[in-house]
Amino acid sequence: MPPIEEGENSIDLGANLKRGLEYVGGRLKITNEKLYFYPHFLNIQKRKLVIAINEIKTVNKGRILGISPNGVVIHLKDGTSHKFTIGMPWSNKKAEIINYIDSLIA
Repeated sequence: MPPIEEGENSIDLGANLKRGLEYVGGRLKITNEKLYFYPHFLNIQKRKLVIAINEIKTVNKGRILGISPNGVVIHLKDGTSHKFTIGMPWSNKKAEIINYIDSLIA
C-alpha cells in the first residue's frame, strides 16, 4: 500500500473487486486523493487499481450476484464503473464507504 501523505485521511479495509466473472480479493484503501485496490497474491488477476477521487462521478450501493446487498458501485466520469464487495451483508461498512466517498466528491 502507498504511504499516506501528510494531510491525507484514509480508510483501509478488505474488499473484493469484480473483474469479469471473478471477484478478486484484496485491500481497498481510500484517501482524500485516491482510491487504491491491491489484490492478494493468491488471486489469478493481480492487477492493481488506482482511481483519482476527482475521476469519480457517483458511488451507489449494489447487489452482489443480484442477491447480497453488500456491493458498492463506483461510477467514473469516463463512463466506466467498478463493483466492490464490502464487508458482510449485515455490516455497516458499505454505508461508511459510500458516505466517505460522497463527502470527497461533493
